[in-house]
Amino acid sequence: MKIFLVSTYFFIMVGMTFSCAHARVVKSQPGKGGLIAVGKGMFGDARAEADLEMRRNCGSKRPVILEEGEHVVGTSTSTDNKRTKRGSRSTGTTRDRTEWRIKYKCGKA
Repeated sequence: MKIFLVSTYFFIMVGMTFSCAHARVVKSQPGKGGLIAVGKGMFGDARAEADLEMRRNCGSKRPVILEEGEHVVGTSTSTDNKRTKRGSRSTGTTRDRTEWRIKYKCGKA
């Protein structure tokens, strides 16, 4: 069993090293729960990394997901300037920047 856990941890860490997907702890209450932001690749390596962070925080307790979904973290604006025969025209687009967040608590062991 110990060999299985060590090899699983190794493959998760190697996968996180070579992946552009990531998970980061936004807020943590040791042994109680927290909030994790998950980057690109939600259902691949990033999700495995998020699960690892939740298990690491909860220890022997089982992490219970309370809520997950997109969260607005800022805006991104782009401008397009075009020259026309009558002068110039400028258009702008503003979009919300979002990230996937997972709110969890540590359940019973």
